[in-house]
Amino acid sequence: MRELIKKAAEYKYEDEMVKIDNICVLIDPKFKEIEGCIFIELPKKEVDEKKYIQYVKNGRKRERDFTEIEWEDSEVVIDHYIEYPDEIKGMAELKLGLKLQKIWANKLKEIYPNYKFCITLSYDCGEYPSATLRFHRVREDEIPYHLENDDLDSFKVNGMSVIHISE
Repeated sequence: MRELIKKAAEYKYEDEMVKIDNICVLIDPKFKEIEGCIFIELPKKEVDEKKYIQYVKNGRKRERDFTEIEWEDSEVVIDHYIEYPDEIKGMAELKLGLKLQKIWANKLKEIYPNYKFCITLSYDCGEYPSATLRFHRVREDEIPYHLENDDLDSFKVNGMSVIHISE
């Protein structure tokens, strides 16, 4: 991952095709707390409170913990919001993902100063490169979701960056 981060940091690209509105939505997302879980609200991920209350309750009935519910729901695949030309897609998404990871960390810390969080950026540089962000609260009685098997190598990605936010 260090090599990928270095490549992304050095990567430069400018194009008017990248819509500013889409970047702004990712830079300044809305977070919402429902039933002890934190959810992200984006144009393609609207949070209907009644629906999410039921979502959390149903998840708990199926013995899913709060961390797993947040982890699964918070997935944000960058190319669902920003379209880069194929030849630069991977590095551009990784670079943006690394920046967003830090921005979200600061925003979550500001909004929820008494909670701990884990924000994960995974990167796949295969045939269809993509970067994906996820987050969840860190709870004392639940294992951080990405460490459930205590093995980051079990993820089928080429790189992963994890930021932990403390109280």
